Amino acid sequence: MRIITDEKEITPILIEEILHQTISLEQVEVRGIKMDRTQSTNTSNICFIKVKYSNESPKTAPKRLFLKMSNLSFPERGKREVIFYNMVSNHMGALPLIPCYDAKYNENTGRSHILLKDLSKTHFRTEYPIPPTNINCKKHIEGFAKLHALMWDDERLEEFAPKSKDHWSKYFDYEKEVKDQKKLVQNFLDFMGDRISKSSQNILNNSIEFYINYTWECHKEGKNLTLIHNDAHAWNVLYPKDSIDGKIYICDWQSFTVFKGITDLAYFMGIHWHPERRKRLEKVLLRKYHEKLEESGITNYSWNECYNDYRSAIVALLYECVIWQWSTKKIRAIVWWSHLERALRAFEDLKCNELV
Repeated sequence: MRIITDEKEITPILIEEILHQTISLEQVEVRGIKMDRTQSTNTSNICFIKVKYSNESPKTAPKRLFLKMSNLSFPERGKREVIFYNMVSNHMGALPLIPCYDAKYNENTGRSHILLKDLSKTHFRTEYPIPPTNINCKKHIEGFAKLHALMWDDERLEEFAPKSKDHWSKYFDYEKEVKDQKKLVQNFLDFMGDRISKSSQNILNNSIEFYINYTWECHKEGKNLTLIHNDAHAWNVLYPKDSIDGKIYICDWQSFTVFKGITDLAYFMGIHWHPERRKRLEKVLLRKYHEKLEESGITNYSWNECYNDYRSAIVALLYECVIWQWSTKKIRAIVWWSHLERALRAFEDLKCNELV
């Protein structure tokens, strides 16, 4: 099994061999390649590749490719994305997915690569940290509603979940989880010192047991669970340049898991939006999400359940997002600090203290 770890390893012959794995592209002849650009992220190194074919090659052959190579900061993330494209994506029905031509992971080295079609001619990522336009926010919400409805309480979820239902019902150690989380939060607060207010300290200290219990009960009960992206910020979505008729593509599946679908929306809005925008659009988009779920046949999930799960997800993300990001020591403070402030404001605005 060959894992691509460096752009220097990419050759016309290698690209041709990979494309031949796709039935409709068995006859392609790659005449040349050109590195359009490269970039690095927290988890991977990325190459945008232009491909030139012989005149006899199928017209469907992709002219541009997107190669994502893991950088070993978070090897499990690369592994999860390879699992998604090799095992999960073929269960996604009509959901728009970026065509994937190769996805490989090496257990011994922790290295992985994924080769996708580059959609940059027709789609774009909004500029960080600017949120999408209202039209694209609506498309974002509708796209995630379709994703979540697709596997809502589906028996296949057990196959895709990182931990089995048995783990949550028989082996989950609630007391240990609470103790470990309290220690982690205390370490964080010691680090922050007087840079975090007393009221915010109280929120983080007083919500731990609710967060652990909510997570545990959701998995034990196994109701209203689905496949979630689990990193559903705006920059993991490709928005159409034709914003009226185009469709979105969800990308970067390296954190997918099984939980409450509304978690993806809480991460999209509650963690990444400033209070003014969030308060102006939040409930409108949540209503749109719930409406789209019902249109997709999810009729046993009330609006009140949906809204309270959103509030609960805001509480959980204080720990699963903010505290976790700080604890890795691999994610810059400019990321988790902003997340902390926005999540705390969402906690207050949504009166999440009523839950804990």
